[in-house]
Amino acid sequence: MVSLCYAPLVTDRAREIAPVARDACAAAGVADATLQYWEKSLILNDCPLLKKGRIAYFCLPAAPAAPAAPAGDDESGPEDAD
Repeated sequence: MVSLCYAPLVTDRAREIAPVARDACAAAGVADATLQYWEKSLILNDCPLLKKGRIAYFCLPAAPAAPAAPAGDDESGPEDAD
């Protein structure tokens, strides 16, 4: 999970915050993360006065690629000779 302070009145979440959150996920060891929005808070969040909003995302790892079929397992090939 990553949590960032931002100025909610002048900051575009999708264009400005999401790339920073992805970089923070990568720094935390989750490369190519998918971001899932978790929460936003505006009070009692330890953010500085000019960046009073805090947004949090879960860093979801990318789904693993499906394994390739082993060579020689092609069912359309000739049958084994006995």
